[in-house]
Amino acid sequence: MIKRVLIIGSHGMLGQDLVKVFEEDINWEVFAYDKEDIDITSEESLREKIEKTDPRLVINATGYNAVDKCEADEIEFELAKKINGYAPGILAKICKEKDIPIVHYVSDYVFDGEKGEYTEEDRPIPISNYGRSKLLGEEEIKKNTDKY
Repeated sequence: MIKRVLIIGSHGMLGQDLVKVFEEDINWEVFAYDKEDIDITSEESLREKIEKTDPRLVINATGYNAVDKCEADEIEFELAKKINGYAPGILAKICKEKDIPIVHYVSDYVFDGEKGEYTEEDRPIPISNYGRSKLLGEEEIKKNTDKY
């Protein structure tokens, strides 16, 4: 049985690799979208693509990654929170409604770097705006679904 996967952020380095891996597996039908095709910050846009593709898995490979701009400019930090933080929560909410698991990629920027190596059980302590935006995304996903 062919399964459908929706990959959001398909033009980035991670997204391109994910598309390649899933396309090589004949068991998956790949729907790959990037910012030209889908607005990760819009519930309407996300809902439309999810309803159109009816995936069995959603992978969020999007992200605001202008780390230096995010630190120096409050407007950029707000944009980072919108893309890295609130948007994954919206996506998770829609996935929960449709009983679809979501894969979301996070960053070691959620930690302060003091320990060296971290595990998922370690308490996040972001020391940058970028790290705070990524942690917000983790929190929003956990708040909106349990299939992540």
